[in-house]
Amino acid sequence: MDAKGNPTDSQVNGKKVSFLSGASTLYERTVNYKEGLDKAPVLGSIHPKFLGNWHNTFNYKTLQLVVALAAKFGGMVYSSTKDFGSWTGTLKSTLPGQSEEFGGVEFTTAAGVKRNDGVIYDGVYKQGTVINNVDISGMSHQEAVDAGYLRPASALAYYANSHSWFSGIRERSMYESSWISVQQVSLNYDLLANFAKRLKMNGLRVGVYANDLFFLYNNAPDNFNPYSINDSNSGAMNKGSAMPYIRRFGFTRNRTMGVNLYFKKKPAKRPVRIISLGSGGIGEKDIYPRFVIPPNQVSTFSLKIRTPEDQSLLYAWPHMHYLGKNFRAFGVTAKNDTIPLIHIPDWSFEWQEMYRMKKLVRIPAGSTINVVGTYDNTTSNPQNPNSPPKYVYSTNNMAPTDEMLTFLLIYAPYQEGDENISLE
Repeated sequence: MDAKGNPTDSQVNGKKVSFLSGASTLYERTVNYKEGLDKAPVLGSIHPKFLGNWHNTFNYKTLQLVVALAAKFGGMVYSSTKDFGSWTGTLKSTLPGQSEEFGGVEFTTAAGVKRNDGVIYDGVYKQGTVINNVDISGMSHQEAVDAGYLRPASALAYYANSHSWFSGIRERSMYESSWISVQQVSLNYDLLANFAKRLKMNGLRVGVYANDLFFLYNNAPDNFNPYSINDSNSGAMNKGSAMPYIRRFGFTRNRTMGVNLYFKKKPAKRPVRIISLGSGGIGEKDIYPRFVIPPNQVSTFSLKIRTPEDQSLLYAWPHMHYLGKNFRAFGVTAKNDTIPLIHIPDWSFEWQEMYRMKKLVRIPAGSTINVVGTYDNTTSNPQNPNSPPKYVYSTNNMAPTDEMLTFLLIYAPYQEGDENISLE
């Protein structure tokens, strides 16, 4: 600017601004250089332009192939791994300047030691910068070195000063995160019916799976694992210490058991019926919110279904997998009376069984069945099959590593006095 504060054309316009701390060169932080945060530059948005997944199942005769992809495009993130790794000079991206082989500049220290790991700062010194009574305001670091006023910075000092908590520039550890990952590939095979029959089964399926195989695209610096975001929200932007990208392989076995059927000459007085609510059943698309369990958080989902007839409930059958934490189901009548059905406050994968009522429980027509499930998709859940945690869905395959929110009711049409019939 000129003496009146008006902007002028200059070859240093747009350059990074540096200053001196003793004889060390540092980059000036914007908040220190501008007058007011409202004048600080905007780096970008933390919200992604696209966030989605693709899950497909391919069937051919007795073979089934399942492929799941996930993708994110756009959204600024801050990486503390990038910051600390650059600070200590341990990343591949900090090789420049570390030696003559990687572009290091030769210089002689104040103690007379010759080195070849010098780095020249890309910037100009701010107004009022003085070294040994010489005003170097507006000069670049290279110009000050050429004039003999300063020395190149060692690579160690350059990276430490550019990324340390004391003087580092946080923008240097931010980037727009985009990636496409192959989350799961599984191959399943249905064994011959005759073989399964010899094992007293209706069907037997075996399969192999691989989770978190690789990234088809990942623009993170130094190929960091972008799953290390500390929050599962779509606008999450703080990427903590990057965990290694761990591939996991496994084997699955799904068996279908049979039931015995008994025939009588006389018709049954009352049919016993079963209805499935939630995942794989009635109201699957009505689960709220959408049944996708994000990583690194505890999530709760609910479902409400109205009964069309008077029912006498014999058994309640809750169903969740390894992420399940709490399962509760109850009915609410048209008169707003609550009918407790089942509550498992500390879910276990082994507890997805039928629970018999002590007495038949009447559920009047027009009542609303409420199903509420809570899922723990964090590292605090010792049953979590995914390490680190990842997005989990309810899919057609519904393997144990997927999830379900399902409630089955086994009932008979209500008759007067049913609530007095003991099932014990």
